[in-house]
Amino acid sequence: MKDYPKEQLQELYDNLPDDLQEAVFSEEKGKMIVNICKENGIDDDNVISQVLKSVGYVFLGLVSPDDFENFLKEEVGIKMGTARQIALRIKRDVFMSLKKSLELLYNIEIKMEEDIVVSKSKRIGEKEDDGMGKEDLYREPIE
Repeated sequence: MKDYPKEQLQELYDNLPDDLQEAVFSEEKGKMIVNICKENGIDDDNVISQVLKSVGYVFLGLVSPDDFENFLKEEVGIKMGTARQIALRIKRDVFMSLKKSLELLYNIEIKMEEDIVVSKSKRIGEKEDDGMGKEDLYREPIE
């Protein structure tokens, strides 16, 4: 992952709105991000540190919230599904609380995507539903 000179980061930080400056060093947001990583199977402290740094890059205007998921995949090396889950949670739990400032910083509109829903496993003997409220007539019942 690319490192930026401290002078450049300081200059970016100095020009941020107060809420983003506070977020950069927020212990509460840091704990949230660590918990999100751990809940998604990331236990490596180095990877968690890189995710925290990536969030800081978003706050500083270096990585757009729209590119955050790809950044986690390409720069941090997190697998696609895990990167998506982490990015969605961080977007919902961290970035949305700073929505207005981030939208102004990047000149974008931040919209919340739906979380990925893990499908429920079908119990034996249940009829298959096609998602439109109708039974799938092409499936044979399990007996």
